[in-house]
Amino acid sequence: MIGIIGGSGFYNLMDNARKLSVETPFGSPSSQITIGHVAGEEVAFLARHGEDHKFPPHKVPYRANIWALHELGVKQIITSTAVGSLKAHIRPGDILIPDQFVNMTRREDTFYTGKDAHDPKLHPVTHISSASPYCEDIRRILVEAAEKNL
Repeated sequence: MIGIIGGSGFYNLMDNARKLSVETPFGSPSSQITIGHVAGEEVAFLARHGEDHKFPPHKVPYRANIWALHELGVKQIITSTAVGSLKAHIRPGDILIPDQFVNMTRREDTFYTGKDAHDPKLHPVTHISSASPYCEDIRRILVEAAEKNL
């Protein structure tokens, strides 16, 4: 199953949609998860900021969101976001497919805090590289699709 995390506009893409509530060791995700079909593929959609846009970026329950999608069987996640740019040649409406990121949001953004050793599903201290944070297969597919539609 493919997971999509994004804004509320994605709801209109789904056929036969149903909503599920999922609880995680990190609390509730930012919204119910909508399961439906897009182009015949089963998709799980989650509204990043909540269906009523109640979570600012530093309050989005990211760990609960990812955990919930994983529990439902999601193997790949596609997400979109809207941000500004410090480069004049990147204008509003442009699409960017990143290969790196800088996270300046102050939040707990790892599952491996070392505080959760009492729960066998949650691991103690673990070192994970973020040198290549994005799936190269999905990036390649997105770049090829974007180039075809230019």
